[in-house]
Amino acid sequence: MVSVGILVILGIALLALASDKHFKRVASKFNRKRRAVVQTTTRVSGWLLLGGSLLAAVYAPLPLSISLV
Repeated sequence: MVSVGILVILGIALLALASDKHFKRVASKFNRKRRAVVQTTTRVSGWLLLGGSLLAAVYAPLPLSISLV
């Protein structure tokens, strides 16, 4: 249960870091191509973590999956 919570928090944090408003401030020292690659990688990683937490909640035993949802 704790691991699913950590996956959700990390996934949301990565998606927030990949937003345009935040990423322009953080990655101002990168060139344009590298900035696009890092932002895309961060966004994809965030969605994969959120998807992984959903799979962990679905395939958990019944009482635990009900409490996670």
